[in-house]
Amino acid sequence: MQGLHVLIDSRIPPDVIEEIIAAEPSVIQLRDKNLPDSEMTVWGRFIKEKVEQGGNNSLLIVNDRLVVAEEIDADGLHVGQSDKPVRLRDRWPSSKIFGVSASTVSEAEAVLKLEPTYFGVGPVFPTQSKNDAHEPIGLNGLKNIREIVGYFPIVAIGGMTLGNAEKVDAEGLAVIGAVTRSPDPRGTIVHFEKVINDRRVRT
Repeated sequence: MQGLHVLIDSRIPPDVIEEIIAAEPSVIQLRDKNLPDSEMTVWGRFIKEKVEQGGNNSLLIVNDRLVVAEEIDADGLHVGQSDKPVRLRDRWPSSKIFGVSASTVSEAEAVLKLEPTYFGVGPVFPTQSKNDAHEPIGLNGLKNIREIVGYFPIVAIGGMTLGNAEKVDAEGLAVIGAVTRSPDPRGTIVHFEKVINDRRVRT
């Protein structure tokens, strides 16, 4: 799951979402803790239609909501530790993307047997974008989880900025505020993708 993952919810202004979609990040992840499934499904279908217009290559992943992911035929499902990943793994097609969050070595070890498509690891740095975020694990915490997950790709999340992105040992980076609060969301996405690609070339 290489590249930039941009997390969006229904509170983000429509013009910002338009900019995000136009920039074609590697992944757009729908994450909304407030909408009921029915409303999120409607919103998800709208976003998917926008993403698919004009041959957009962004993958669409739904956070936590299995029903929504099924209803909109999303490319992937991402689940947290509290979202019964074992049960959801059995219900989600093996041919599709399945991401699992891990903030500690023990959490990563517990879901290794699920063979997820990638691990979402963090928060690496302090973040104000997620009210339910754990304490930052830092670059050392990320390194420790890397040693456990082996060849499985890591998508790092939490406090990602263009200033610290080069330091992060991960195949992908997940961002919220760095893009949604940027005066130039499209340009910021392009810059992040370049940082990720340049790092990949160097390693």
